[in-house]
Amino acid sequence: MSELDRLIEEINLKNIDSTTIENIDKVDILSECRTLDALHLSTAIELQKELGFKKC
Repeated sequence: MSELDRLIEEINLKNIDSTTIENIDKVDILSECRTLDALHLSTAIELQKELGFKKC
């Protein structure tokens, strides 16, 4: 198995769900971002909560 194959196996995909969309609606700065940026940041917020990190 090549290094690239190992790295690809570590990729996790996240479906855009209602929580992702709700974050965009709730967090003012996200509604001002471009669509893809807002989705990435919203997903990061979800991951932050999931891992138990405090807001910066």
